[in-house]
Amino acid sequence: MNQWSLLIISMVSALLSGIFRKIYAGKYAVSEASRHGFNILSAIFTAICLILINKGYSASQFTFVLGMIFGVITALQQIFMLKALESGPWSYTSVIVSFSTIIPSLSGVILFGEKLDVIQIVGMFLMGVCIFLSTDFSDSKKDKSIKWMIYCLITFFTTGLIGLMQKVHQSTSYKNELGGFLITAFFISAVYSSFGMFKNLEKGKKPENIKSIFTLSASVIMATCGICAAINNQLNLFLTGIMDSAVFFPIVNGGGLVLTVISSIILFKEKLSIRQWIGIFTGILSVVFLCNPFR
Repeated sequence: MNQWSLLIISMVSALLSGIFRKIYAGKYAVSEASRHGFNILSAIFTAICLILINKGYSASQFTFVLGMIFGVITALQQIFMLKALESGPWSYTSVIVSFSTIIPSLSGVILFGEKLDVIQIVGMFLMGVCIFLSTDFSDSKKDKSIKWMIYCLITFFTTGLIGLMQKVHQSTSYKNELGGFLITAFFISAVYSSFGMFKNLEKGKKPENIKSIFTLSASVIMATCGICAAINNQLNLFLTGIMDSAVFFPIVNGGGLVLTVISSIILFKEKLSIRQWIGIFTGILSVVFLCNPFR
């Protein structure tokens, strides 16, 4: 396959993962235990797929330890993403979380001596505008909107830390162990959520047990998300090495957001205010600018 075919497969995989995650958040994620349950099965399937793709598992002690930390952060990112999807629109949640690219970008300036371009500074300003426009401050929706924003911001920071840790790992002599790094991370993520799930079983307004969490329909959704995530991650890593960054990142990030917005309208009938629509388009433009296609 050529690079454009692989890019399409990668973007479709990312979109499908988002769609099934939103379905799970709306139908099955009724408690902390069920959110951890989602992360357990999806992470296990992601790790298994990555083992098959990479034809085995190999990791040094450094990669394993860093992968363990990465795994815990990945689990937290998944849990708070589900909470955000339960509380607010998938379209706007995706836009705000996509701004996390700013964290590894700024780390490149601070830690690795990279330059921050004017176009990226403009993107940061647009990001602020987008976040301001996202929150509905009317009395009837203020509390829910602020709660959703808190979940979005936590997901934003954890997603940004994921990008930062990948950048740190790839700046070392162990960068060829990226497969082992990711496999370690997803297995540790599943282990972390196992403790979280058992801790929260039989709690909350609707007590759950393992059987009620891992129903056939819910398990199929979890597994599908895991497989799609593995395909998306592996292809993106490959494509970043053969495509120009000025082409790859704006298409993946900006194009992915456009597909998400369209899907949220068609599949989930999401309705946004004019203020929020302006914010979404500002956000998509911000993400494209942060990727800097003009360098």
